[in-house]
Amino acid sequence: MGFEHVAVDFLNRWIIVVLPISILLLRLLLFRLAGDFEEMHRNLFAIPQDLVFVAISFILAGVSRTIPAYAKHYESDTTADLTALLQIGVLIAIAWFLSKTDKMVNIFHQNLTVCWRQVERERKKTDFSWSSASAAVRSKVGLSAIYVMCIGMMLIVELVLGSGCIIYSLKVIE
Repeated sequence: MGFEHVAVDFLNRWIIVVLPISILLLRLLLFRLAGDFEEMHRNLFAIPQDLVFVAISFILAGVSRTIPAYAKHYESDTTADLTALLQIGVLIAIAWFLSKTDKMVNIFHQNLTVCWRQVERERKKTDFSWSSASAAVRSKVGLSAIYVMCIGMMLIVELVLGSGCIIYSLKVIE
């Protein structure tokens, strides 16, 4: 069997998974090709929340019996539907939490940008040297490092939550 047949069989089996994820990737590619880097960065920060919405769509596809394997995990249709309601509620709560952390990431990113621009302005002065930099410049460098660490930690938490939601929903619809 050729590569084409394997690819078509994979797409036929996993089309409900491939479509939303490919749409996310296509959206990022379009922003990259358009050269809109600021919008691309905003969308990068929103990917974990998008993953949660994709997970919700998997659960909804299971409830609608588009994915028959979902209902097979439960004893009855009523149990499957009530469990789906609970799962969707938890996923919506996670999406809400991710929207709040995304706002914090944006605030930290703005603070980092302002702080680093001030450091760059001082650094461009002709008599500047790091060894004789003022306490204000050193504190701004320290603040920049703190902002970078906070952004990194929050993005890791967001990615773990978003990926965990996708993995969970994929296990439920298997």
